[in-house]
Amino acid sequence: MKKLFLLILCSLLFDSQCFSQTGNPQQYKYVFTVAKDGTGEYTTIQDAIDAMRVYPLAPITLYIKNGVYNEKIDLPANNTDVTFIGENMDSTIITWNDYSGKGKHTTFTSYTAKISGNRFRAENITFANTAGQVGQALALYVDADKAVFKNCKFLGNQDTIFTSGETSRQYFTNCYIEGTTDFIFGPATAVFQSCTIFCKSNSFITAASTPQNRTYGFVFKDCKVVADSGVTKLFLGRPWRAYAKTVFLNCDLPKVISPEGWNNWSNPENEKKAFYAEYKNTGEGAAIDKRVKWSKQLSKKEANQYIPEIILRTVEQPEADGFLWFSNRSKPFDYTVFKENKREIIPLYTTVPNNKPVIDKETVVTKDNVTRVSKISNPTLTVFRPQKPNGKAVIICPGGGYAILAFDKEGTRVAEELNRWGVTAFVLKNRLPDDSINIDKSLAPFTGRTAGYSLYSESCKRGWSKQKSNWNYGLFGRRTLSIYSNHPFWLYG
Repeated sequence: MKKLFLLILCSLLFDSQCFSQTGNPQQYKYVFTVAKDGTGEYTTIQDAIDAMRVYPLAPITLYIKNGVYNEKIDLPANNTDVTFIGENMDSTIITWNDYSGKGKHTTFTSYTAKISGNRFRAENITFANTAGQVGQALALYVDADKAVFKNCKFLGNQDTIFTSGETSRQYFTNCYIEGTTDFIFGPATAVFQSCTIFCKSNSFITAASTPQNRTYGFVFKDCKVVADSGVTKLFLGRPWRAYAKTVFLNCDLPKVISPEGWNNWSNPENEKKAFYAEYKNTGEGAAIDKRVKWSKQLSKKEANQYIPEIILRTVEQPEADGFLWFSNRSKPFDYTVFKENKREIIPLYTTVPNNKPVIDKETVVTKDNVTRVSKISNPTLTVFRPQKPNGKAVIICPGGGYAILAFDKEGTRVAEELNRWGVTAFVLKNRLPDDSINIDKSLAPFTGRTAGYSLYSESCKRGWSKQKSNWNYGLFGRRTLSIYSNHPFWLYG
């Protein structure tokens, strides 16, 4: 009887646990936001990925605002059913610069983005590898099944896109893909519909490695192949593995396509096993009279089998909205899920040190996602508030001063990292006095007791601190202000 009771109890606990995992999908989060301007929940894409529930009970959408996201991202296999929606294809950019031979990196670890979670979808995003022409350097490594990329850009050189996964199916539509050598390669079954393929050097566009028993490999439909001005000879493809399959249908081919069309990768045996074919291509490079004899021109009946519904077919039923997973539909960017930018900017003083008769004009230039402010005339403190404050605060004093200040690079990114730790951060935008002239040095913040107490008084007014202050010496011998309270300050410079 005791054993029976324990068995029943364990069964009830197990059922309860199962119910808690699957019976309340509303308890989990399914919409995430990323923004460089602080209006999203996260400022990096990987942080958002890491916060997602694995094997979610409903599809997850990540909205990504415009910005250059300098990060290497990895969506693991257990992060299924995730959609990335960028604000704009040309302005929502994920970029990194690894390459094979850099440290311990190989071709397959050189990616900017690795996508392994099945049923992934991306729209309006640029994936870039900026390593340059240094060998293999992936912008995208995708081994997810049922992966869709719509209205995306892929920028790189050799090996831009690795379509991995021997049984994976992937769909690229209305995309721009550029590269030099074998820049679309791998074993997956992949359809490229209405894409622009930009070739940057005399080389090979594709290098499929289709498994022996797969019916389809790479299929290009209604695409436009464009060659850079210095390119004189291109091949449509060569077999990375013996049973490679690649077909171009109704594509526009430039004059620089080699008359032979295809290459056997210096191995005549590949000619017996690889399947390379074309159907009704157009353009000056579409002439078929000099194509290699071991390639094929499809008949109309054969070409009718090269449609996404057949190539990417599945035994599953259409989704709840009636669409198949590769249907050419779009999800609009939802601005309503972003919060207002609540960063408070506090003016410090209006008179700035200047040794010229003409007042300098403050100029702001943003390049490579870094805002550089020169000739500062409006010194400020910008407040970065964490989602979960831990009661600590830091004032960040970036380098620079009189001439130029790389505000974002030296200040805001440190502040964002501190926010992730729960620390409230204040980034100082200031202009130090020119020591070559005899002016009041107290105009530079934190170099005099008066300026320090002014800041302290302001903090009391705003409720950041309510207790006494004390002077001490900080890093590099600089005079700093510490406010002893439940919201202590440190100066970082």
